[in-house]
Amino acid sequence: MANIEIFESHLIECGYVLDPKGVHHEFVSGVHGQKLDFDGIAQDDPLYQEWVDINVDDITHVPNRLPRFILGVANGTNPFAHRVVEEIKQRDPRAVVDALESAKDTADSKKLWLPAETKSAIQLEHPEFVIVVEDVGTKGTNSVQVAQQAMAAGAENVLVLVTWQRNPILVRLEEAKVAY
Repeated sequence: MANIEIFESHLIECGYVLDPKGVHHEFVSGVHGQKLDFDGIAQDDPLYQEWVDINVDDITHVPNRLPRFILGVANGTNPFAHRVVEEIKQRDPRAVVDALESAKDTADSKKLWLPAETKSAIQLEHPEFVIVVEDVGTKGTNSVQVAQQAMAAGAENVLVLVTWQRNPILVRLEEAKVAY
């Protein structure tokens, strides 16, 4: 079983946390937090697998409560969602879970949307439970867009799973009443 504290120390040791503990930057949004570089972790790096394992452990800790879909937040966690699903299926070949992706608007990179394939899969199945995986949460601005569109397409319950939360409260998710 993966350990989040060990994973955090590995992120720091390997230079993916770009600020020492206690140092925070003010981001464009006005929010403060440590800078991180999850995009710099290569998919063949053992640290990437550790990240996958932590998320899989969180997702599978409740027996008989697997999400039907794991949805990535463009562009950062789209490939990650696929890897998480692969690991879940490796651990339990009977698991019925698939990865879906979101996309960024080419004209406005702050706008995310569900591609036709993703929207169609959700509309077709009206899944009881979907998890949106997010690497870093500052306010929840990106993940809330993906979660709300999944619900609009027919997902009954959506949970956002954030690996690194910069703030104790992700205000956009709170405002939209999306669980995280």
